[in-house]
Amino acid sequence: MGYLLFSSPSPPLAFQYPCSSSSSSGVAASRRSRSRRGAASVVASSASTPDGGPSPSSSAAASADAYVLARRVVLLGASAVPLLRLREAVAAPTTETKDVSKLDDPPSEGKTGIPEPDTTQFEGSQSETTTTEARQPESSLQSVEEQHPGNPLLGFLGTVGVTASGVLGGLYGTSLQEKKALQSIISSTESKLAENEAALSLMRENYEKRLLEEQAAQKKQSLKFQEQEASLSDQLASAKKSLTSLSEEFRKEKKLAEELRDEIQGLESIIRQAGDDKDALESKLEEKLGEINSLQEKISLLSQEIDDKEKHIRELSASLSSKEVDYQKLSALTNQTKMSLEHANSKIQQLEEELDRSKNALASKISLIDSLDAKLETLNSEKEEADKKINELIQEYTDLKAASETKASHASKVLSERDDQIKQLEEKLSVALTESSKDHETILELNKELDATKAMLESELVATETLKESIQSSEEALKDSRNEASKLSKELEEANKLNQDLVSQISELQDELSATQEGLTIKLGEAESVTKTLSEELASVKKMVQKGQEELETTSNELASVVEARDNLKKELLDVYKNLESTTHELVEERKMVTTLNRELEALAKQLQVDSEARKALEADLDEATKSLDEMNNSALSLSRELESTHSRNDTLEAEKEMLSKALAEQTKITAEAQENTEDAQNLITRLQAEKESFELRSRHLEEELALAKGEILRLRRQISTNRSLSPRTSARPRAPPEANEILKEQAVNNHNQNTSGVVAGTPPSVKRAVRRRKGGAST
Repeated sequence: MGYLLFSSPSPPLAFQYPCSSSSSSGVAASRRSRSRRGAASVVASSASTPDGGPSPSSSAAASADAYVLARRVVLLGASAVPLLRLREAVAAPTTETKDVSKLDDPPSEGKTGIPEPDTTQFEGSQSETTTTEARQPESSLQSVEEQHPGNPLLGFLGTVGVTASGVLGGLYGTSLQEKKALQSIISSTESKLAENEAALSLMRENYEKRLLEEQAAQKKQSLKFQEQEASLSDQLASAKKSLTSLSEEFRKEKKLAEELRDEIQGLESIIRQAGDDKDALESKLEEKLGEINSLQEKISLLSQEIDDKEKHIRELSASLSSKEVDYQKLSALTNQTKMSLEHANSKIQQLEEELDRSKNALASKISLIDSLDAKLETLNSEKEEADKKINELIQEYTDLKAASETKASHASKVLSERDDQIKQLEEKLSVALTESSKDHETILELNKELDATKAMLESELVATETLKESIQSSEEALKDSRNEASKLSKELEEANKLNQDLVSQISELQDELSATQEGLTIKLGEAESVTKTLSEELASVKKMVQKGQEELETTSNELASVVEARDNLKKELLDVYKNLESTTHELVEERKMVTTLNRELEALAKQLQVDSEARKALEADLDEATKSLDEMNNSALSLSRELESTHSRNDTLEAEKEMLSKALAEQTKITAEAQENTEDAQNLITRLQAEKESFELRSRHLEEELALAKGEILRLRRQISTNRSLSPRTSARPRAPPEANEILKEQAVNNHNQNTSGVVAGTPPSVKRAVRRRKGGAST
């Protein structure tokens, strides 16, 4: 009757059923074997799916549900076919035994031609179902042949139902096996997913702990910087207070100087009036001398008296001429002393200018040190660039690891070579760090030399102070000589008393000046202590810089630039040494000048003593001349004595004025030094603030790098999952489990980290983060 195709809706297979019993049984057996092979291939494919992927299990479950529904529909249709046959058998009870015998023979032939199914794929329940299904088709075929031959459709439908029931029974058994296989695969995938989730949670906890530790360290550093800022602000406040006190003292001294100037102006006006009176008296004296001459002509008769008076006049004239000569000598000596004093003041000013030059040289050296710090910062920037390059190398290293999973032996050789290269680079970096430490030692030696130059300058200042004291002693000697001259006359004693009062006032002023100087020295000591603390803080900052330089151990390709920078530093140090030698030569010349000034001052002191003695002689002669003159001459002599007292007062006031000007100059210098110290402190504070901002920027960069590292870890996990999903399809040969590979990689990375930790002691946070990145790359 031909062949008819019957297709079930769920599996992609088409079944052909012949009308004859022998062909139908053979085809059914062959289709069953094919369906079993297809089920086995489906199970294998489902088993070969990668670990950890929800898409294969869900699609398999959906296809199984559709397949079960289709089989139920077909079984219901097959169960309805025997009921139709029973109705037809009741209608036609006649049977033919020949057809039944013919129908019984083909199953035997079908048994010889049909291959036996695999016993491993069926269970006991499936064998029972197949035997029952085989019996049903035989009984149905006998009943069909016994029917009336005039209904061919009924026989065809019976054969179709029997064959469909047998096929569906086999398919039901295979579906049960597929269900069990799918359930086992789903359970294994769920267990692996749970393990992966646990590992991910552990990794997240570790990263969170690390982040918390780093944040705590950053907070500690920020607290330290805040404490340093508070200490520096306190120091600035103290410096400002000292400056305010110095400014108040300076204002007081200015007021005293103005008062002294007013007194000097008043004395000068008095001197001018005295000069005018002297001119008037001299005119009167000339008139009276004329009168005396006329009287001498009138009294020429009195020869005896004239002779006596002539003798007396001759003696007086001789004494006056000698005293006038002495007076001229004394005036010349006083002019010379004034000139020498002015010359000494000019030389002192030159010394002060040279001191300022030396201070400027020191400032230039400090600027050189700042330039060295700037170069260190450039080295740090180059180190950061090297870190970036090393991160790129680490990424390339991770890529090579991902690519070398299929070639384990070659990857191990490459890793060993890379480790050797890294060790060599670390050795080179250790050598560079030793050289940088030597450079820092040279910088410290330069600082010591600067301190030595400062001590030399202070010694020179002490020498200048001794010179000033010697000048004061000479002035005191002059005062003593004036006191001895004052004993000759009672009127001069009163003037000397006034002078002593002025001297006492000046001594009080000098005591106050000495007290102010002591206070200023104390404040200078405090400022020096502040500078020492600031230098210590600078040393700590330099230590931080050295720690930052230790981060250069990761640099590999930029060692040549470090060597060039070292050579440049050596050249600059040679220049600094040359400058120091020039400064020492200048200091030697300044000492020579000081010795010459001392000699000139001694000569001036001797000349002042001679002038004082000449003045004493002149004063005695003038006293004798005033006694011989008339009452009119006595008034003129009194006026001349007052003029002399005013001159002496003017001289003392001028000396005091010079002393006060010198003291004011010293105080201005001290205030300028204090201002410079405060400016240095402010510059240090600004530098510390800039360094704080740089540290904050570094912390932000490190946080961003951590976020990037997390993203890279997630990306690498995804790549690993995709590689695992693709590796069973591409690679047929067996390989080691991934857990063993990860353990080996972690051991290699741990060994490498131990080596690097042995070389680097006290690495800063950025290097630790780089090592952590390496760990993350090795673990991935």
